[in-house]
Amino acid sequence: MWHRVVISALLIGSSAVALAGAAHDHPVNAWDTFNKRTALQCSALKIAEKPAGDVNYLEEGFYTSLNAEQRRAFEQAIPRIHGGPRSCANRNGISCPTAWNMVAIEKAGLLPRFVSYACSNGGHIP
Repeated sequence: MWHRVVISALLIGSSAVALAGAAHDHPVNAWDTFNKRTALQCSALKIAEKPAGDVNYLEEGFYTSLNAEQRRAFEQAIPRIHGGPRSCANRNGISCPTAWNMVAIEKAGLLPRFVSYACSNGGHIP
């Protein structure tokens, strides 16, 4: 019985180390930063409580507002395949691409602009 506890602890510890190594590119971090900034800038809209589909709607609108240089920075910020994040190539649903596009927005240096966009348009989500 005790060996199961030790093995479980080792597996959890090695997983934590692996995740910590990739933490700077982890979608949860970018999403958390976005949520904190929108909570400060436009708390009444409660954007942090919106489902991924609503945030995806905001991302799509934001993308269309970018100039060519900003779009290029966004597209090159994370590996892509068929226009979407490569990390989501074999996954269904909207949560994965929405989260990884948030990483691309952050890495492209567009997060402050996206927060402003979300605050300006977050109350108009259909």
